[in-house]
Amino acid sequence: MKRLSLAVSVCLSLLARAPAHAQAAPEALALATAAIEAQGGERSLRRIESVRVRAMVHEHALEQSVRPEGPYYENFSDLVELRRPEGSTLLAESRSRGYRSRWWREPVWTETATLVTGGAAFTTAGDELKPTSPALVPEAEESLALGPERALLTALAADDLRRGAATLHGAEHDTLHFTWSGHPVTIYLSKADHMPAAVELRRALPLDIFWSPWGDVISRTEWDAWTVEAEGLRYPRRWTTFSNGQVQRSRMIDGLEINPADAALPEPGPDLIAAARAASRPIDTLPFSPRGAVAVAPGVTLYVGPWNVTEIVHPGGVYVVEAPISSGYSRGVMEHVAKQGPVLGVISTSDAWPHVGGLRQYAAAGTPIYALDLNAPLIGRILAAPFDTRPDDLARQPRAAHLRLISNPTTIGRGADAFRILPFRSATGERQMALYWPAHRLLYTSDLIAVQSNGLWLPQGRDEVAGLIAREVLDVETVFGMHYGPVAWADVLEMEAVT
Repeated sequence: MKRLSLAVSVCLSLLARAPAHAQAAPEALALATAAIEAQGGERSLRRIESVRVRAMVHEHALEQSVRPEGPYYENFSDLVELRRPEGSTLLAESRSRGYRSRWWREPVWTETATLVTGGAAFTTAGDELKPTSPALVPEAEESLALGPERALLTALAADDLRRGAATLHGAEHDTLHFTWSGHPVTIYLSKADHMPAAVELRRALPLDIFWSPWGDVISRTEWDAWTVEAEGLRYPRRWTTFSNGQVQRSRMIDGLEINPADAALPEPGPDLIAAARAASRPIDTLPFSPRGAVAVAPGVTLYVGPWNVTEIVHPGGVYVVEAPISSGYSRGVMEHVAKQGPVLGVISTSDAWPHVGGLRQYAAAGTPIYALDLNAPLIGRILAAPFDTRPDDLARQPRAAHLRLISNPTTIGRGADAFRILPFRSATGERQMALYWPAHRLLYTSDLIAVQSNGLWLPQGRDEVAGLIAREVLDVETVFGMHYGPVAWADVLEMEAVT
């Protein structure tokens, strides 16, 4: 009671000097103040100007692993991060091995350095700064405003702060609820000692190619392995981040400096910041503007882009192969192919998130969706994803999707127009399907192989394609796929692996 009485006293003092808290609930302010005291006190938190952490980061590639339920491809990084909450500036220098490096070639560390400042993101190489993915900006700003250095102070400053309760990992917790930057936030606090256990945020990620198709994403970072630092400050040495309930990454901090003397950071000029901001564009606004159109066979046109889309002109209309990126991108595809007739269906051959990111638009239009039976749960989740912050057409006018699941080889059409949809069911291609045109001796290999200028990426995929050809007794002359144009199958069989 003594600590809580002190917290109430401080809370009343804050109310007296901070009119912004006029709408905040007094019991929430008291709880926030008690939590601040438990973490080391307001003075200890406010004296933090910068923090340098050294950590080992373990990341799951949720978006492109063989199975949506895992196990996931992994990436491991040595991270040195300089965090400056005031001004939302973060410098991250890391060396990585794993899925996001060239793991198939040799066990080397890939070094990267990124700076987020002034609402813009840059890669750094010495003194040179170059604009990079704008998706890093909200990620860094959230990490700083809602990280362990500032989360409770951010809550204290919120004029809509409310107190609640919730269960986390089977244990009862007190909670603080408030809005930050327009997004609802929850901080979980230990019921016994008020120490922060986790911070949860719900928001859309429109700049992120992987997460934008999922609408409003719930991200929760849990903190543990607390240590006592200078002046009694408590700091968590392990952070575990969950996205939509799945573990996305964890960091174990084994080096920590509060207000290091050598905390200088690169400073991009205003023109460079303005240019980087100007390049920031939500994924769902990227237009369908292919770099080229390749007539692969009569009635079969490949539109070349970051993720290829194929048009199949058929009696009575058009089939589209793949629905990548976003609803907006799919809308552009549908408008383009409609010149050839109504869209009879979209055929989704892979489960990687960028490959299925535009399926919601076809569902909104009532277009049949052909997909592998194993991918039904993933597609069901993406079709049911909440799009409250940035509604798309399906969110504005919900309707049931017309899913046509493929379990066995399936033929569409007759004669020269016929094509077959063939599940791979192979080790790498477990969740992928091929398309085969007997009349043209043509095979679409989905994402299983990628032919590049200097060879073949991952020959294992080629072996699995060859296995499908043998199993289904196909006569193949030409192959093409989501990331490459038509090439002779005989040439693919002779290619060396990309180095």
